[in-house]
Amino acid sequence: MSIIGFPSIGLNLELKHLIESYCIGKISKNEFLVEIVKFREANWKYQDNFYFTTINDFSLYDNMLDLSIMLGIIPKEYRDMEWLSQYFAMAKGEDSFEFDSTSKWFDTKYYFVVPKLSEDDTYKINPIKIIEEYSHARKLGYIPKISLIGFFTYFSLARTKANIDKSIFFDNVKDAYLRLIESLSTLDKIIYIEFSEPIFTQNEDLDSKVIKDFYNQIADYGINAIVTTFFGASNKTTKILCDTRIYGIGLDFVSGEENLHSLQDIANSGKKLYAGVVDGLSVYAMDIDSVLLLLDKISFIVPKDLINLSPSCSFLHIPYTIENENPNDLVISNYFSFAKEKIEELELLESVFKYSVTDNNRKKYEAQRQKFIRYKQSLSINDYFMRYELSNFHTQNAREFIDNFLIHTNMKTHDKISKYSQEIFDLVYKYNYSEFDIKSYISNLETLISQYIQTLDKNIETISICQDFCYTQMVEYISMQLNGIFVTKNGYIQTKGTECIKPIIIYGDISMKNMELLISFITIQSISNKACKVILPSQDGLINIAFSRNDIAINEIYNQLTLVLCQVIEECQNHSMSIEIYSH
Repeated sequence: MSIIGFPSIGLNLELKHLIESYCIGKISKNEFLVEIVKFREANWKYQDNFYFTTINDFSLYDNMLDLSIMLGIIPKEYRDMEWLSQYFAMAKGEDSFEFDSTSKWFDTKYYFVVPKLSEDDTYKINPIKIIEEYSHARKLGYIPKISLIGFFTYFSLARTKANIDKSIFFDNVKDAYLRLIESLSTLDKIIYIEFSEPIFTQNEDLDSKVIKDFYNQIADYGINAIVTTFFGASNKTTKILCDTRIYGIGLDFVSGEENLHSLQDIANSGKKLYAGVVDGLSVYAMDIDSVLLLLDKISFIVPKDLINLSPSCSFLHIPYTIENENPNDLVISNYFSFAKEKIEELELLESVFKYSVTDNNRKKYEAQRQKFIRYKQSLSINDYFMRYELSNFHTQNAREFIDNFLIHTNMKTHDKISKYSQEIFDLVYKYNYSEFDIKSYISNLETLISQYIQTLDKNIETISICQDFCYTQMVEYISMQLNGIFVTKNGYIQTKGTECIKPIIIYGDISMKNMELLISFITIQSISNKACKVILPSQDGLINIAFSRNDIAINEIYNQLTLVLCQVIEECQNHSMSIEIYSH
């Protein structure tokens, strides 16, 4: 039992704040590095009950960037810099390493640093990060498993400068990668390395002989290599890997159900199977009975003693823990499970899978079952009146109607907003968490809006509370006033390096909370005696920044949002408000 990766950002975004403090000189390099060691230890502590402790998943900025430095793929303008200054210079450097829409890390909300291969690259390997982490973990008594982005994934995602044919760099990058692995082979008597190769689920036309020869060479270094694929099925490549000398194969059985067809090949090969059965992209509590049924299918073909339980992918892409949320909120406590809780689910699953339900695990098993049952049966999940409305709703006509208000924009995502906009946002937030009753909410809102209006240019004819919100705040502001959508207090995930967003969670059927969505707009219009403009996110805008429920199709969620937007537009027009819908 082990994991592929854990969020680096910290319980309360400590890594982000620490890096910011270091970069502006508030703390020294030594103080910075001491705190980094503490962060790593905290992540390892959660894995105390695992056979392996995953190392090298923790990154100061980005795992692809880490690997580029290890392989000596460093632009010449950075080569003579002190290592930490070099690292952050490369992380921020726009010319040599970049983020853009094509740098999205597969089916996640994360954007990686795209390496640029160049004829100037030295390929001087630097394994020091892994060596230091390995030594540290061993001193603490852990059995480390090194987590590393696989060569084929790294090379497939890399680019070249000036549109040079990438294939001319293949042998150089491969040679550097193999030398890196060889340098790690002497760290211990037995070295375990898990190579993450999600590219094998996206492109099964890779040269089978090259894959086979590459991983056989790694096995020949004495490495117990585990090749893990995720975000889909990889049957063709799995067959190739079964015919190599690697130690184990990791498969995603959540988004790659077709991987079940590879089980006989794995059983025949005698390799360890790292069964990705806990959903690493989901924020919902595990349906333990369904997962146990899946494991029964797997263990019917692959012997139990060859099966190691694992998440379907790294936990990097979900929030850190629900412990940072309101403990009295029944939605968060009953329905959700973040990275730390997923580890606990994995431990419980391992116990029940290996030893069945016993006196030692029965209480936790029943609690996990009830958590999922409560979610499925909850009236806050199943809004039957909304479903009836939707059944009589002409969604195609409604979508065309909404398109009339659509504005395509690159709306700001991280800029600070004005003092009053923030206070109004916070007020809605507190009301959403029942810190105010409706009378107190309206009273406070009127006071704030009166103050807000006084700060505006008197010549402004149309105003809106949302006019200086960043996009994620606009999404949160609207979502807090809808049924079926949950806005966390601290559910941040990394999106680009140490940049974070706080996705909304679509956990149930979506509908308006009476007139609450419009109260702030009606209030600003009545107090200011000016026209009010309502800015809304589009259906895509909401879904793209959300963890969506996985028990219904995305198209059904889209239709629910379409119905809600039409209702909001109708109410706004009844109050003579103008509408803008932003597609981001």
